[in-house]
Amino acid sequence: MEKQLEPKNGPESENPSTLNPVFTQAGILQRPEPVRDVNQVAASILNAPQCTLIFINPDEEVALAARPREDLPADLVGSILGVGAPASVPGAYLGTSPDGPVLAIFDFDGQLPWSTSNLLGNPAPKFLNLRQELPSGKAPEPITGTPLPAIDEAALSALALWQWRRTTRYCPQHAETYLVEELGWALRCPQCRRPAYPRIDPAMIVAVLDQDDRLLLGNNQRWPEGRFSLLAGYVEAGESAENAVRREVFEEVKLPLPGPVRPLATQVWPFPRSLMLLHTSRIELSGAQADQALHPDPSEIREARFFSREQYREEVAAGTITPPAGTSIARAFIRYWLAGGSVD
Repeated sequence: MEKQLEPKNGPESENPSTLNPVFTQAGILQRPEPVRDVNQVAASILNAPQCTLIFINPDEEVALAARPREDLPADLVGSILGVGAPASVPGAYLGTSPDGPVLAIFDFDGQLPWSTSNLLGNPAPKFLNLRQELPSGKAPEPITGTPLPAIDEAALSALALWQWRRTTRYCPQHAETYLVEELGWALRCPQCRRPAYPRIDPAMIVAVLDQDDRLLLGNNQRWPEGRFSLLAGYVEAGESAENAVRREVFEEVKLPLPGPVRPLATQVWPFPRSLMLLHTSRIELSGAQADQALHPDPSEIREARFFSREQYREEVAAGTITPPAGTSIARAFIRYWLAGGSVD
């Protein structure tokens, strides 16, 4: 009988600054060691009573199932890890969770040698959009520093690798198809032997508050009208995250941030490969002065406003505005702010 995946929370971090801290404590995901022995890892998976499979379909949806060892396809582990031959099926070994080893399987085009039911069981588990829902069913809380349950951490790691492997298939110098190495965490050109590793793009996101504790939110031109979130943008080459915050806010709404810009939390956001760096800053203005200081760049921002807590709740309830994605760090900060959380 298949085991229902149960979230297991790890101990709270003493450093309440990250959504995605180093997962080396009991009860959370243990990532592979730097020395990655393929044969040893394959043996550990095959000798475990069960294995958690994370399946990602061509639509970027994620499903998880804890499968008994005897129910796994006989050639699954070797095909993904490349035991005795180059890896022939896209996937990766993610480490071990409280439920045993965790293996990711990437379906880019519907051409895997096994059916979904062979891999995930019948009936298959629910497929999730990780922008809106995590496998544990819990909302991430980066502000408290509580580590993610292992199944959520593994799912986000799998999706980050899926995004990278989907778009990184050939050596840019020789156009050779990459060989998969290091349990799915590295690629190597068979001709020049140059390795490739997952790319991560740092992006700032900022909670700007005025003297009345109102929060600055914007409606980006790329979003539906009425969807408001924190201002955000990518960190440029040679730029600190703090300077990126000041630059992006000024570019998007022409609002200077002369006061301190403080880091608060981070979040992995594999859509496709961002590491979100949440900062806070408070301006010296309030009321009408703060409102009149906003001059949105119409090429990027449709509308920008300062919201009080009461105003935000009323407009969400009325349906005139919609919040950001359910698992995003912006949504987590808004929950924190609505509950009276302070940034000073």
